[in-house]
Amino acid sequence: MHSEGYHVDSYSSPYEALGHFSHIDPYFYDLIIMDIRMPELNGILLYSKI
Repeated sequence: MHSEGYHVDSYSSPYEALGHFSHIDPYFYDLIIMDIRMPELNGILLYSKI
């Protein structure tokens, strides 16, 4: 995706991602792709918290 000119961020911890998303403009990202089966906090719960 980088080679096509897209800005990409990735997180291995859902809590790290949640911390990032809570401190940025809600319209910064056009698309967020999450794994439903992440450890500790699944993608559906993370989505609801965002």
